[in-house]
Amino acid sequence: MQAIGPGSPPAPTVSLPLGRGVVRGLHLGLFEVFAALSVAALTVATRLAIRTEYLFNWDAVQFALGVQRFDIVAHRPHPPGYLGYILLGRALTGVSGGSAETGLVLLSALGESVAVVLAYTAARSIWGRFAGWSTAILLFTSPLFWFYGGTALSYALEPAVSFAAFWMAYRASRGDGRALLLAALAVGLAGAIRPTDEAFLAGPLAWAAWRIWRSGRLVPLVGAAAVVAATTAAWLVPLVVMSDGPARYLLASRELSARASDTSAVWKTGLHGLQLNGGAVLAGLALALGLFAPLALSFALVRRLPRVSGPVARLTALDRDYTAVTATLLLPALVVYLLVHIGQLGYILLLLPALLLPAGMVLDGLARAIFTAARARQARLVLLASCALANVATFALPQDGLHDQLVRHDAYVQALVATVRAYDPASTVL
Repeated sequence: MQAIGPGSPPAPTVSLPLGRGVVRGLHLGLFEVFAALSVAALTVATRLAIRTEYLFNWDAVQFALGVQRFDIVAHRPHPPGYLGYILLGRALTGVSGGSAETGLVLLSALGESVAVVLAYTAARSIWGRFAGWSTAILLFTSPLFWFYGGTALSYALEPAVSFAAFWMAYRASRGDGRALLLAALAVGLAGAIRPTDEAFLAGPLAWAAWRIWRSGRLVPLVGAAAVVAATTAAWLVPLVVMSDGPARYLLASRELSARASDTSAVWKTGLHGLQLNGGAVLAGLALALGLFAPLALSFALVRRLPRVSGPVARLTALDRDYTAVTATLLLPALVVYLLVHIGQLGYILLLLPALLLPAGMVLDGLARAIFTAARARQARLVLLASCALANVATFALPQDGLHDQLVRHDAYVQALVATVRAYDPASTVL
């Protein structure tokens, strides 16, 4: 598929290791490879620069306890498990030689660097080079994404597996059988990080499988089913065994689910729960997307103007599969978040592939709608830079903003620790 806008002079290229059957015609120039790796390294550096000295919340405490000793029933961590996340955190804790928190924060930073690279590669393969850099830059600077990259929480890893599953599901829906296997692998592995993610990502995978089935090919379907079953069993079976059997695992999960839904599910809290959940969803989307959100809405209004007919034609060509893959991810997740439970704003990060992959197409189309063709290329760069700068400002500048919350949390816990240490434990009860 052609890139949007004028192309760049050809450069030496290297093929991605995924193979031509998965990413047809996608070659990254040597400069692009260097730039992508540089952005990945910058992602790690910026996340570690704002890392929390103390565990940020109770979930982070439970994850750190799980790294030390895994026990779902004792909420080390809480159900439904996160076995893959804990094992990765344990491995990095051993490599870093630090505390469990150090290993988990390092895991968050590395996970976000992988997500940024995948974001670039996926968007570039669909809409071209500008789209690739647009998605990567907007993800890298996304205030909500940045925030969780410095914490010992699993949300920072979710965009990476979500981008992989979403991208491969889209490729499979366009007829690529090998991409269906990779999508199945990503969906199964997503469950190891966060089991509910596997349920949400099953939607795009199911659409891709249906499209493959409609083409009359059964071998990729059998292979994908086997891959999902094997990868899910690889984390679910040991998780249940380590929880002293399915009965205790299900009981612990049901107890936590009941407590969570008591405060948010609309059938228990009525309109108050919907208002609470809806406010959290809107806040999460605003902090994840920033200025890009109103620009995307503006593009939706002006997309039928003659100046944007080119980008719209390209989007329409992808409409059946790309829109279906997007809908099968967004709609079930939003229904659950709005009507049942959204525990933290970090839940929104799972949806970023569907929300940010079209960023380059949107910015290019909006620039064409506002400016002449001669100035549209420069205008889209200005729009992209404006979105990135707004993201950085939203994260770093406001009092009681995201970065300030990390700083103030550490100061608060440090003060508590100092207060506790002022008393003799031999003669003091807390």
